[in-house]
Amino acid sequence: MQNLRIEDYTAQRLIPVVVEELGALIGQMHEVESFYMALKDLALGRLSHHLIETELLQDNLDILAENIKTHNPQAKLVYPYVHYYYTQGRVASAMHKFRDENTLIIIIHVPLTIEDLEAPMSIFRCTYFPCFHLMMNSIIRFLQRLQNL
Repeated sequence: MQNLRIEDYTAQRLIPVVVEELGALIGQMHEVESFYMALKDLALGRLSHHLIETELLQDNLDILAENIKTHNPQAKLVYPYVHYYYTQGRVASAMHKFRDENTLIIIIHVPLTIEDLEAPMSIFRCTYFPCFHLMMNSIIRFLQRLQNL
C-alpha cells in the first residue's frame, strides 16, 4: 500500500512538470510555424507581421520619413503607416547571408512623393486603343489585297 502512495505522490509532482514542458514545446512550435508562414509570404514578395513587428516597422518608417525631410523638405512618404506595407507593399529583395553571418535582410519598396503632387489629379478623358482588334483588321485587309493580286 505504501508503494501506491509513493507512486501517487510521484505522479502528482511529475504532472505539473510535464504540463509545463508541453506548454513550452507548444510555444516553440508556434514560433516555428509563424517563422515558416513569414518566409512563405516573403517568397511571394509580401511582408509578414510574423517577421517584422508592427511597432518596429512603424518606428523605422518614422525615422525614414524624418531622414527624407532633412535631405529634401518637399519629399514625403506616400504611405507613412504600416498597414500598406503588410497588405499591398512589395518586397524588393531579401538576403540571408550578409558578411558571413546568418542575417536576414529585407528590402521593401517605400514610395515617395513631393508635397506639390499630393493633390489628386483629374482625368479629363480616357481613350482606349483596341490593339488586337486593329491588328486583326489590318491582317484581314492585307490578306484580301493578296487575294486580289
